[in-house]
Amino acid sequence: MERLADSWGRQIRYGQAPSHPSERIAVDVTRSHVVGLLLSVSDRIDRVERGQVSVERWEASLEQLSRAGQNYIDELLGDEAISIAEHTTEVVKARREVSEGEAEVRGLLQQLDTLLHKIERGTIT
Repeated sequence: MERLADSWGRQIRYGQAPSHPSERIAVDVTRSHVVGLLLSVSDRIDRVERGQVSVERWEASLEQLSRAGQNYIDELLGDEAISIAEHTTEVVKARREVSEGEAEVRGLLQQLDTLLHKIERGTIT
């Protein structure tokens, strides 16, 4: 993003459109398309990182529950107690979401890498 901002306008660093947004850098690729792809990658990375934090929290909570024992939790919290099974379900769900997000990020980064290499080599058509 930083290299493009030097050429296409500093405003893209702040989420704004590039200078000459509809300028084509290839037959069907505009500056706006490239900036949008970069923003998508950034968004996906953020979501994956937040998902990883969520997984870590659920795993820590699950570990604490396991050590304390479900009976003690049930006695202490009564009807508001959350079971180890519910925590496990949340951990599995969060891990799946993180894994899916990581796969999306890898795909977007591959597309972006291919596009940028073509731009650098001047072979984009």
